[in-house]
Amino acid sequence: MPTVLMDGGFAVRVYLNDHSPPHVHVWKAGGWIVLTLPTEQTPVAVLRASGMKQAEMIGAVRLVEQNAPALWTAWRRYHGQNTE
Repeated sequence: MPTVLMDGGFAVRVYLNDHSPPHVHVWKAGGWIVLTLPTEQTPVAVLRASGMKQAEMIGAVRLVEQNAPALWTAWRRYHGQNTE
């Protein structure tokens, strides 16, 4: 599970051989959240979360929104050319 982005205490990871939809796993302070990658038609969505405070969850969503192009590039590097 490569870490593809570190920012503000968040570690954003892409799991290898993972399921659809395209998503990332974001860790901070022992908690985690799984977020879909946004497209032109759909915003970031929470798939699962555990042990993360609401403010951290909001920060994770914002981080994924702000870095979506780079995160899509990372997703494709490990999973191929999935649809956006």
